[in-house]
Amino acid sequence: MSRTLGRIRSHRQHLLKNLGRSLVRSERLTTTLPKAKELQRLVERWVSLAKRVQESSAASQLAGRRRLIAQVIELDVVRKLVDDLAVRVKTRTGGYTRILHLGHRLGDAAPVAQIEFVDRPAVKAATRAKSARTAQATPVAPTATRVKKAA
Repeated sequence: MSRTLGRIRSHRQHLLKNLGRSLVRSERLTTTLPKAKELQRLVERWVSLAKRVQESSAASQLAGRRRLIAQVIELDVVRKLVDDLAVRVKTRTGGYTRILHLGHRLGDAAPVAQIEFVDRPAVKAATRAKSARTAQATPVAPTATRVKKAA
């Protein structure tokens, strides 16, 4: 059973497809928690289909790409799914995305979350750079700080 997200079926489907295309393009997206959970289901299916297309023979690759195009609509997103994301997650059996809870939105207190692909290249590079910096860092003696007394 899926969430209705306060919308009729056609609007909900278009909303999720638009969010899915944005997620594939940018690999990270901030939205409300219920939308992120529904989006995760959709994008996981797209990535699984893209993996099957990537692993199949040349003749069935075309049929698989056409099936993805029918669902996703935009060719640049399908190319990225098949040529980039499917290759990156080849060894994974699932769980291609993660949802990070960010708290509540001001104004209506809706729960906000960030959905992203687990193995984003920018995250991997930043993690490697951070670990390299901490390994090379030399210990520094703490300096005395001056504290103002309350009047």
